[in-house]
Amino acid sequence: MKAKKFIYAVMALAAVAFSFTSCEDVPEPYSIPVSASGGNGEGSGGSGEVVAEGDGTLASPFNAIAANECAKKLASGEETASDVYIKGVISKVKEAFSTQFGNGTFYISEDGTTTNDFYVYRAYYIDNKKFADGDTQIEVGDTVIVCGKITNYNGTYETVQNKAYIYQLKKKDGATIGGGDEPGTEEPSTPGESTGDGSLNNPYNVAAVLAKTQALGADEKTTEDCYFKGKVVSITENYGTTFGNASFYVSDDGTSANQFLVWRANYLGNKKYASGDLLKEGDEVIICGKLVNFKGNTPETVQGEAYLYSLNGKTEGEETGGDEPGTEEPETPIEGEKATVSKAENIITITYDKATPSSETVTCNLGEYGWENATEPKVVTLSDGTTISFAQEGGNNAPKYYEASKGVRMYALNSMTITGTKAIAAVKLICDAYQGTNYVGNELLYTAVDGNTWKVVNDHTGNSGGVQLRVKTIEITYAQ
Repeated sequence: MKAKKFIYAVMALAAVAFSFTSCEDVPEPYSIPVSASGGNGEGSGGSGEVVAEGDGTLASPFNAIAANECAKKLASGEETASDVYIKGVISKVKEAFSTQFGNGTFYISEDGTTTNDFYVYRAYYIDNKKFADGDTQIEVGDTVIVCGKITNYNGTYETVQNKAYIYQLKKKDGATIGGGDEPGTEEPSTPGESTGDGSLNNPYNVAAVLAKTQALGADEKTTEDCYFKGKVVSITENYGTTFGNASFYVSDDGTSANQFLVWRANYLGNKKYASGDLLKEGDEVIICGKLVNFKGNTPETVQGEAYLYSLNGKTEGEETGGDEPGTEEPETPIEGEKATVSKAENIITITYDKATPSSETVTCNLGEYGWENATEPKVVTLSDGTTISFAQEGGNNAPKYYEASKGVRMYALNSMTITGTKAIAAVKLICDAYQGTNYVGNELLYTAVDGNTWKVVNDHTGNSGGVQLRVKTIEITYAQ
């Protein structure tokens, strides 16, 4: 179950993957170029007019026009698959920094005017950290380099909320904060030399495992396990209690350049993770497993067919420090028995064959709880004590309540758990229908019944994409 974004922060060209943001819905991913050099034909380049410049890398950041051109190529709701860099002068500050959310919203342009400016929406501060008291404020006239994903939000070209940050801030008085060397003054990173033969005694390095995987055809997998080593760059999921595995990136030097995705890999000894937040950035690991060139553009390990062979030189049985993964049974999803799910237009009916429906019902309207727009829904307690809760599970996005539909959007792999005060015989979900689409979740959606607990999972082949489950009203019928 997966589909994820291919993240190479310094690539000039990248595939664009559809992902659900807080603003819009998108279908399955496909690929288009990200580079926007050359402008839109309005500037001559020699008449004093500003034209699109840069390729979106740290060495050659987009200017505002190029960033707009890049976003313009995306369908509404799409976001770039990889981070891009954008450089400009702040032309307008909408919110210097939100003390509530720790991010800022502003516009940048080539010359500091509002002409052809680009919208930086809810971006974090230096080092991708939330803004804190004492941090230097931004103001009109400051020069910034912004790093992150950009999107076409219903014709507004902007950074993706909370997926961008200020890489460098240069104040009008010349003071510079963050960013290290000025982009363009250093050579862009290139892949290192490949080493190793994939055996335990001589593991591939990351450069070698990248080359081996990229040589495969789209979705082609290796038939034999191999070993490769690297340093953890970032962790997308330290371990999932739902699946008992972890996803993270490794590279040869621990930086984000030339990294490889270890996707849904088990723990030491090829066992499920049970507890603990064990992986951290900078850890040295050896991974054993099969490789796949996912969709032809994401080299990674095969889900469920790779594991952590060693962590900082220690293999199974050598790790220390209390309650480690592998020492107890992992937490798993509710197995129970599957209920029958049927869909008709925007209505999902779920029935449990072993229960006889009674005349006793209770209805929950999710638009009546006063939640703020685009926030994660809280646990609902009905008048009879039955509770309803939502969880992100292994998905890329957490469930969110949206005022427009008066309901909760459940993305790929998200779950809704109904815990009844008594046995339940059936559940009916009234879902949102918008512009001809019934948002009734993915084909793999299922419901597991364990006693009085029903767990509805918007299952999918990936951790993003697919069809949202937009629940508005929940009708529960109790059993006799």
